[in-house]
Amino acid sequence: MTQSPSSGLLDFCPRCRIQAPHRPGRDTCPRCDGPLSVIAPGSAANRAPQPTPMRARQAQRPSPKPARQRVFRNPNMRWTAQRPPQARPAPRRAPSVDGPGRSPIPRYAYIPRWGLPNLDPEWRSSVEDARVNSDRQLTQALTLTSVVFTLTALIHLVRYVLVSVNRSVVIPSWVDRVTALLVIFAGACAALAVLLAIIAVAQWLKNLRADVYRGIGRLDPRPWWQLWPLVVVPIVNLIGPAWLLYEVADIDVDAETFARRQRRMTRILVAWVIVNILAAVAITYQFVADSIQNQADGLFFVVVSAAVSAAFSWWYRLRLPGVFDAPVTTVAETKTRWVIAG
Repeated sequence: MTQSPSSGLLDFCPRCRIQAPHRPGRDTCPRCDGPLSVIAPGSAANRAPQPTPMRARQAQRPSPKPARQRVFRNPNMRWTAQRPPQARPAPRRAPSVDGPGRSPIPRYAYIPRWGLPNLDPEWRSSVEDARVNSDRQLTQALTLTSVVFTLTALIHLVRYVLVSVNRSVVIPSWVDRVTALLVIFAGACAALAVLLAIIAVAQWLKNLRADVYRGIGRLDPRPWWQLWPLVVVPIVNLIGPAWLLYEVADIDVDAETFARRQRRMTRILVAWVIVNILAAVAITYQFVADSIQNQADGLFFVVVSAAVSAAFSWWYRLRLPGVFDAPVTTVAETKTRWVIAG
């Protein structure tokens, strides 16, 4: 015998505490979707809750929570949620080639330059073109300096002969004035030629160092404001150019090549120091000459210094641009490229 809804039973939801006439087949609460219980109308679940005494209500009251402090947040700050340390995954590492261990990710201080050598001439970079131009300008400047010093030596030699002749024979005044003006003009031209040659050497050194460091994928660590004073400033340029050359002479070369470059640079440095010593002696005689004989001696030293400087400039123009070049060999270069077959 099936019990009808009018039998007096009730469907009771313990979760939301609602009651409804019992209906067969209804197992869940239509409000909260909780399980239903079938109860009689006079059961304890249907009774209203009894009032609780005052002390019991006070004991059941939860303890007051501490007042929350107000946090002033910066509107420009963004708060992000992060995992706790124990829940964060371990960092990924690349496996080692040698074994099952782990190794850090490889890093390079400079961009690796891997590729095939022996590129065609049209692939030369602007740095290589700048070095070729600086080599040509250096050769032209040193050639001009050699010619100017040769003329300066001849003019001072003529002046020296006239001063020597004037000790016993009086020379015309116009000849004396013309030769004196020629000596001053030749000295000014020699000074300008030396300045032009120094500028050409500084530019050549700058491009040479850039080309050497470019070969190993780096930039020259010395800026231009350190290179130029070492070459242009007098007395400092006695050692400055050699120092700049020695810094890059052993980069990416074997011991034999470095020894060859060192011999070339040593010869050039010794010749450069001798030329400057003779020039200093000649200039000193010109300033401290207090008699005709001292003036004649000063002219003689100027002639010797100018002649040595002309010879050095002519020799220097052929040696300096090729100080880092490899020796010329008679073995013919082949155009064949051999590669490993995969």
